[in-house]
Amino acid sequence: MSASGATKIERTGSMGEVEMTVLAGYRNVPIGFELLRKNVFLPFEGGFELPWTEDEGDFLSFGLWDVSVRKREPDQWDDEIRYINQMQKALGDLEEDTRFLRIQISCFERCWYNFSENINIILQGISQGRPEAEHVPCEPPWSNICMLLRRRMGVVSHPEIWDRYCEASTGYDPNRSPRQRLARAYIGILNWWSARGDLTCLRSEMPEYGELAEKIYNWLGEPTKLKRLYVERIKVRLSGEAYPQTDQSMVKFSGKEAEEMGKVIDQCIEEETGVKREDNPILRRIGMQNLCHHAFFRRTDIQIASVGANEWRALPETGEGRRHIEKNITNYYHALNSWLGHKPLSQAKDEWPEGAETTEKVYGLLGEDTPTKRWLVASLWKTIKENHRNKGRGELDRHPEKFEPSWIKLET
Repeated sequence: MSASGATKIERTGSMGEVEMTVLAGYRNVPIGFELLRKNVFLPFEGGFELPWTEDEGDFLSFGLWDVSVRKREPDQWDDEIRYINQMQKALGDLEEDTRFLRIQISCFERCWYNFSENINIILQGISQGRPEAEHVPCEPPWSNICMLLRRRMGVVSHPEIWDRYCEASTGYDPNRSPRQRLARAYIGILNWWSARGDLTCLRSEMPEYGELAEKIYNWLGEPTKLKRLYVERIKVRLSGEAYPQTDQSMVKFSGKEAEEMGKVIDQCIEEETGVKREDNPILRRIGMQNLCHHAFFRRTDIQIASVGANEWRALPETGEGRRHIEKNITNYYHALNSWLGHKPLSQAKDEWPEGAETTEKVYGLLGEDTPTKRWLVASLWKTIKENHRNKGRGELDRHPEKFEPSWIKLET
């Protein structure tokens, strides 16, 4: 801790070890916010803007209820948020690791394809009193903040690789990332189709993806000039996520080269169809997207099928991914709610049998409570409850009376 009360980290770079201020002194930070030292981010993030922050002189103001809950300003806070903020206020000065855990919680997003693992990682951090060093979850929109956490925890296993969407699930080895492999398989299948490659040979060449290859061939049908152009556009989108890249390569491709290639292909499609991109229901839906999003490949399938049909179309079983999300949201909400309510594990499992396995896992990770742990868990509980609630939360929406938070003492 510096003389001014600000938190410090040490980072080894090309100029040797440099001491950098990360967080403002806690006494200067309003409840419900964090203040991040501006010069920690801007010189080392290639000039990227840090999302969800506002300029506060030497600091960036970060709303702890902004990213996931979308309630940055105090006049937007509801009674539950105000109650949880009072829990924080009662704790007095917070340790650095506790503040980083709270930042981590505030950035939770359920869109990640395996978001439940992120919850477990956060819970493990809460239990041990510091962010889980080997598994800092990585998901939009907080990749820049995630990199700060990695630097802080000394987790830069592959310093030349910035594969922000796959590292958390692959042990920081993007070359073996299963989602990147799948994206490369899509590209390979589309190349075979475009060249009129034989499907039987393709299935023999890529036996792991034989069923996918057959589906893509059936969706696309006979190659035509227009279909090939659309496919090239889809491949540009896939290529931005399919290959491990250095920091510089990622910036060049995603920030400039992919956009330039996309514009050229878009122009060719516009000339072929006579329809501008913004008026083309297929073309306007093809763009750069995050590989970590749970619907990345579902959207890819819909785009490919629409190219084959020459019109935007849905596919059977739409919504399976969302149902999976709703189930997990309800299960974790119940488990956290029960733990905060001091309910015995057996009672919590009996009250919601569908989430018994999740409840047992949560209780096992958290153990006995402390005031600091309760505040962090309550913050996570509220974040899970509110994050994208307009997109559906399953049983939590259908039967809210089953999940009342009896542990919150709200004023009436």
